[in-house]
Amino acid sequence: MSFGPFLFGAPWALLALAALPALFFIMRATPPAPQRAQFPPTRLLEGLRTEEQSRERAPLWLVLFRMLAAALLILAFAKPSLAPSAAETAQGGRTLIVIDDGWTSAPFWSDTRAAAIAAVSQAERAQAPVFLLLTAPANPARDPGEALTAADAKARIGRLEPQPWRPDRADAARRLAQTRGNFDRIVWISDGLNDAGAEALAAELQRRGPVTARVPPSTARAIVSASVTPQGVAAELRRATTGVGVAAIAAETAEGRSLGAGEITFSG
Repeated sequence: MSFGPFLFGAPWALLALAALPALFFIMRATPPAPQRAQFPPTRLLEGLRTEEQSRERAPLWLVLFRMLAAALLILAFAKPSLAPSAAETAQGGRTLIVIDDGWTSAPFWSDTRAAAIAAVSQAERAQAPVFLLLTAPANPARDPGEALTAADAKARIGRLEPQPWRPDRADAARRLAQTRGNFDRIVWISDGLNDAGAEALAAELQRRGPVTARVPPSTARAIVSASVTPQGVAAELRRATTGVGVAAIAAETAEGRSLGAGEITFSG
């Protein structure tokens, strides 16, 4: 239920606001007169006077303050929240989250998971369904056309771990092509590596809706030179950042066949 810029998770609690007028009269009601009873020792108090006088009724400001406190308590039980803005609604409709969950994402998996949770949270504020597409899923792969609630999506993402194989983006594109419907927002949390499968998946994603790619900053690297040696292929890589780090590298033919894969360690 919405009221202006507010959403209420438990709108039935607002029915208690109807009891506020009755609460006002209850607070203003005069208590019943005390019963009179004979008690001889009270003669000792005869003639005593006091400057303090108790009010017959509670002051109006105190009654209004108590009613305001009761109204705020009722509103709190109704679980209010701000409704999403027009921009958030436009960006938070049917949301598809694509995750590269192969071993190439292992070095920055915590960032990958955090980015996925953030995308789900934005869809949750817009009360929009969430769809998940994994590029290295464990068998059997889940249907990317299965709509999830935000709570279910967060639970599944929390259980995800990088798989010990490379992402198969071509297969992910094929599985996505078998589903129907477009998306209002697509977030691709990539491992930063490019291959023929990545091009196929990118083309399918762009066909289904606006795409935002999340690439780890540490993947801003370039191959400066490469040569063939008796020990194999030697390549020189440079990156924009400094510090110790580990990166994934893969070699493929022009047709996309894998020649090999490995890890590179940056010493500083």
